[in-house]
Amino acid sequence: SSTIHYFCGFQQSTMKNITKLLPVLTILTLWACSKPSPDSPDTPPDPPPTPTAPYLRASVNQFTVSGNAGKLDSFLIESNAKWSITVVSNSTDWVSVSPLSGTGNGKVYVTSKQNNYPAVDRTATAFINAENNATHNVRVSLTQGSYVAVDPPNQLWSQLYGGAGNDRGYYAAATTDGGLIVVGNTNSNNGDIPANSGGKDGVILKLNATGAKQWVKTVGSAGEEELYGVTVTPDGGYLACGIMKYSNQTVYGSAYLARLDANGNLLWEKRINTSPRQGAMAVTSAHDGGYLVAGVTLGSDLWIAKIDDSGNLLWEKKYGGFSEDIGYAVVKSPGGGYVIAATSDSNNGDVVGAHGKRDAWVLKIDNTGTIEWKKTFGGSNDDEIWDLKVVPDGIVLAGFTWSKDGDISSNRAFDETGWLVKLDGSGNLLWQKYLRMTYGTSVAVSPDNKHYFLAGTSGVAQVDNQGNIVAQQTFGGVFSGNAMLYNILNISATEYIVTGYTSKREGSFSTNKGGEDIWVLKFKLPL
Repeated sequence: SSTIHYFCGFQQSTMKNITKLLPVLTILTLWACSKPSPDSPDTPPDPPPTPTAPYLRASVNQFTVSGNAGKLDSFLIESNAKWSITVVSNSTDWVSVSPLSGTGNGKVYVTSKQNNYPAVDRTATAFINAENNATHNVRVSLTQGSYVAVDPPNQLWSQLYGGAGNDRGYYAAATTDGGLIVVGNTNSNNGDIPANSGGKDGVILKLNATGAKQWVKTVGSAGEEELYGVTVTPDGGYLACGIMKYSNQTVYGSAYLARLDANGNLLWEKRINTSPRQGAMAVTSAHDGGYLVAGVTLGSDLWIAKIDDSGNLLWEKKYGGFSEDIGYAVVKSPGGGYVIAATSDSNNGDVVGAHGKRDAWVLKIDNTGTIEWKKTFGGSNDDEIWDLKVVPDGIVLAGFTWSKDGDISSNRAFDETGWLVKLDGSGNLLWQKYLRMTYGTSVAVSPDNKHYFLAGTSGVAQVDNQGNIVAQQTFGGVFSGNAMLYNILNISATEYIVTGYTSKREGSFSTNKGGEDIWVLKFKLPL
């Protein structure tokens, strides 16, 4: 009976607690029974998340693009969608935008394709559209700023010299004191030019190692004089050569020579007119003393003259055919004799193998002027050589070509008219290279003979001794005026000086004196 009473007590207590939990158990039972099995094919999918509204924003709505070609600018796009960009310009295709499509946040780069000099009104609109949502788009207005002249980092210095008229530098030579002697012509009589005798005068400038002017000398008469060459004499002075035209002459007059001491004092001047028309284009010291002069004479023949230290004519020779033949450069050959760079329009006489119109003509003569060999190179159009250097394994020529046949490759691009030619020691063609410059005018050789530097229209090209282009650089900023480099000179293993003229008026040329100025620039490698 005690057991029964215990059980009945427990049962009564438990039942009271269960009775209290019945509502909760009922709800849980109903929920469990109503939930479908996970494997039931009738299970509906979870409801999709609430979609995020698409958005598209640009960090700017107006943007000023650099006025300097190639300079990168950028703005930001914030988005959670795919987007694309369309650019509409008000003028020429002056601006580049990249990328033109993307997803989400991104950076958009904007670059000017053209220098804005002189400044013109260039604008464009970048339309940025979200994909499949025409109501979400952004416009960014692009405006090109003004060009800001920036000199290249390898430019050591750049100087202009002259007056209110036109002044040109044609040739330069290194001096014994580490400076530079520059020759050319001028019709100015103010600024850096001390005087003018009338018309054009020959001008000689002495510069120090940093391009500072030390002295300037003009030479000439009431006619016109132009100086094209100069060499340093054994006593540290200078011998300049050129052309003198009297006031009643319109073409060549006399070959003109001017001898100066180291301080610019005129020691003597000579006019060589053994023919009615003569002109001197280049001068170099001779193997046996005195000097050799190259140029042109009556009948437009290539003319070579040997003079002594006082300018007296010792002998002269003429070379060529029936048409115009001009000597532009003469260089001593290490084994004796001289190599001459010339241009010929002849196809007879001393000129063999002419191609048509003007050809490059190279001659090797002995110490008395006798021809040892001669070669012509070119095609059916004009091809000219203005400078040369003798190197240990041959000869390097500098000039320009307008042909695309004969010796000139038909694959030459139309703007590759700068011409660098390598010959062996006997004048046989080894290779030639075409550079993007209108004229090639002068060549320099690195001290280790591994690289050649062609100067020309506002720029310099570097080519290795196997004919491979290494680099090319333009100096002087944008082409806002005439500019030409006529001479390049090696100063050290990494430094070079170029000489010419310019009428530009920006960057290094903001101090332009007026008209054309003599331009001298020093740069360092690499280009």
